[in-house]
Amino acid sequence: MKKNVGKTDKIIRMLLAFVLFYLAHSVVSESPWNYVLYAFGAILIFTAVLGYCGLYTLLSIKTCCKKECCENKDDCCEKKVESSEEKDK
Repeated sequence: MKKNVGKTDKIIRMLLAFVLFYLAHSVVSESPWNYVLYAFGAILIFTAVLGYCGLYTLLSIKTCCKKECCENKDDCCEKKVESSEEKDK
């Protein structure tokens, strides 16, 4: 699996997962929705820890531009630089 989740994205996913766990535990603990919130929270933590999101792969999204995220170390960042230069013209 190629990593496609960046550092900021990981932090947001972890924070959102903990919010969902809190809501599932305290706010809707009597409801069947708490299982849905636990499931979404677990998925967010799982994708944050692995650094891989299957949905991002389907949509061709990468939120990382680090050497550890790309197989070809320059490929990821060069595309961003080229696209930003094209916008400036």
